[in-house]
Amino acid sequence: MSEQFHKLNINKVVKETEDATSIYLDIPEELKEQYTYIPGQYLTFEAEINGEKVRRAYSLCTSPFTDIVPAITVKKVQDGRMSNYLNNEIKANDSLQVMVPNGKFVLNVDSAAQNHYVLFGGGSGITPLMSITKSVLEKEPNSRITLIYCNRDENAVIFKNEFVQLEQEYAGRLTIHHSYDTAPSGWDGLSGYLTESKVAEILSTRIGGAFYRMCHYYICGPTPMMDVVKSGLKSSGIADSNINTEYFTAPTASEPKEAMEADEDFE
Repeated sequence: MSEQFHKLNINKVVKETEDATSIYLDIPEELKEQYTYIPGQYLTFEAEINGEKVRRAYSLCTSPFTDIVPAITVKKVQDGRMSNYLNNEIKANDSLQVMVPNGKFVLNVDSAAQNHYVLFGGGSGITPLMSITKSVLEKEPNSRITLIYCNRDENAVIFKNEFVQLEQEYAGRLTIHHSYDTAPSGWDGLSGYLTESKVAEILSTRIGGAFYRMCHYYICGPTPMMDVVKSGLKSSGIADSNINTEYFTAPTASEPKEAMEADEDFE
């Protein structure tokens, strides 16, 4: 993949939660073909921070079928150089160095499909899952989605209002189950950290009977959560071919930086 970056202007910046921000990008007409993306892909950014070039990749949270301009959502974390820079410094009409879309954690929509997609998201791992969700709802009228979204608490939920609107608009096709590490008083939904047994229970009680083995699974979040979900799915008889994962890992000396996503995107 080419390492060429393009200077893109910021269309707008939206505060999603106290520590998460969505950044919308203007794509010049002459670059629109190069920045055409598939739901689930990411963009790599480069910035000079305190005299050092820093490169990080963040998943697109928008859908190429429903959103006019592409956007990423970045969660600010302690000592995360790029995440803090993008959350604290970047504003509308600024510019950023951005590579073309990349990544294999994708869903190629098919208008004739009749699938049930089950998405497990944790923290800011919701970003590619939001892109996939909106794309399926728009382009696969006979498919449906069940989303299990794990967060510390209610205040950490990214896209909270948008999910409420989508669930209302696509009633019967989109079902969302929130899971909180620290649940609010009176909460009767999912709570506590996921375990293999909890994943198995979710499949049997919230997906439905033996039909869960026919679903397509997409998992994106912190590594411990993803490993538990994968183990739970496999122990419940889900075939590897039906499980799609997106790990965000820090680059090592032997791995191309542009192909890696940073741990700071999650915490």
